[in-house]
Parts: sequence; C-alpha cells; structure tokens
Amino acid sequence: MDAMNLLFFAAIFVESFMTYSLLRRFDVSSTAKLAARLDLQKYEINPTITWLARKIGLEKAFTVTWLVIGLSVATADGFVNLSFPYGVPVFALIIGFGHVLAAAHNTHVSYVLDKVGIQQFEREHEERMTELASLSWWGRLRAIFHSDPGSIIMLVLALPLVYVLGYAMVATELFTRVVIPNIYLILPLNVAFCFLMAMVVIHPAFALGPLVLASRYSHNIRAQGSPKASVGSDGIRIDLPVAMVAQALDAARADGDSVVRISFPRITKEMGQ
Repeated sequence: MDAMNLLFFAAIFVESFMTYSLLRRFDVSSTAKLAARLDLQKYEINPTITWLARKIGLEKAFTVTWLVIGLSVATADGFVNLSFPYGVPVFALIIGFGHVLAAAHNTHVSYVLDKVGIQQFEREHEERMTELASLSWWGRLRAIFHSDPGSIIMLVLALPLVYVLGYAMVATELFTRVVIPNIYLILPLNVAFCFLMAMVVIHPAFALGPLVLASRYSHNIRAQGSPKASVGSDGIRIDLPVAMVAQALDAARADGDSVVRISFPRITKEMGQ
C-alpha cells in the first residue's frame, strides 16, 4: 500500500467510524430510555447486548459494542473503498441506518408504553411469549407469519434483495466511472442504496426477534421457576417466584398504580379456567 492509498484508507476509516458512531447514537439513546422502564433481558432482541449488560452493565456494554463494531466496520470500509471507491462508508451507512430504524421501533414502543401503561404492556408480552414458547419452532414461525406476514416475507426475500442492491451499486459505480468519471455524482445514489439495504436487512431482525425472545423466555422460566397452583381445603394457593413479584411491583410503581396485576396464562390453562 503506497502513501496515497494509505492516506485514502485513513480518510475512509475516520469517515466510517464517525458516521457509524453518529447514527448508532439514536439507537443507544432510545434503548437506554426503554431500559429505565422495562427489563431489557425480556425485550432486547440483540443477545450480545443482553449478555454484556448482565456481565458489565448496560453503559459498558454500549461502549464495548461501539468500539468493536465501529473499528471493524471502519476497517472493512477502508479496504472496500480501495477496490471500489464508492466515496461513502458503505458498511457504516448500512449498519448505521439499521440503528436508526431500530431507534424508530424503540420510539414506537415508548409511545405504546405511554398509552397502555407498563403493566398492560408486560401482561400482553407475557401472554405472547407464553403462547410462542409452547409451540415448536415451525409453529412459532407460523404464528409470527399470521401476526406479521410482511416481516416473514422480507426475511425470505432479504438475501436476494441484498444481492440485487449490491450488484446495482457496483454496476452504477462502474458505469459512472466510465461514462462520467466524477465520483460526487454517484454519492447520493450510493447513500440511497445503503439505506435500502438497511431497510431490507432490518425486517428479518424484526421477524426473528419474537423467536429469540420466546427462546430466552423459556430459558428464564426454567431458571427462575414458574408460578405453581394447588387446590386444598382452604382454597387455591399460588406460589410465585420472587423475581416475578419484584418485576410486577416495579411496573406498578412506574405506572403509579395502587394495585399489582400479574397474569398466569400457564396456570389458568392447566386448571381449565
């Protein structure tokens, strides 16, 4: 690598790292706000974030993922632009736009929380996870398809669509280089291609999210135990895990409610109610 290429690599590296850092801030900020209201172990799709948050805390988890992913993405953008000078940090834009779309989803969740309250939101989530956890993997996919067919269809089409968009991006760059050798003319097109790729890739994440959460829910239930009901001469007795009661109390306090609501879909099914 000669001095000119090294300088170009360094410029793209810095541009990529700064672009990724800026765009991911939207996701980090919205996730931190949700973490103050909800248990991310139950709602965060990214298993790396939940695992690191348990080990070192959420803020440090954000820092670790920012450095590891940001430096990796910047390095990849540097080498890619040496071969195909797109003029933009491709990977930083694709992943960064993905973070922006994830932040939009988090903002919608915050709106729902404000509208229905934390207790109602958690009760509906618990019922949904209980339903999915009781199904096979094929049954879970069918259930998600019935509730969100668009995300499942995008999951199937994601790979060919990414290939087509990548091919179009390379073809546009080569055509422009031959016909009109001015890289600044294709910068808007390349940014648009990156945004479209992010939209295509984020839908599979939304589709697979409930599968990840249902699997984690099943594991947590086995780890902490589930409510158990028994019928005796003195009536019905329900034994609750301490963690479940603590979460319900936190949700009630956050909503300002004077009562605690805990749903037991698994118990009511077993008791035939």
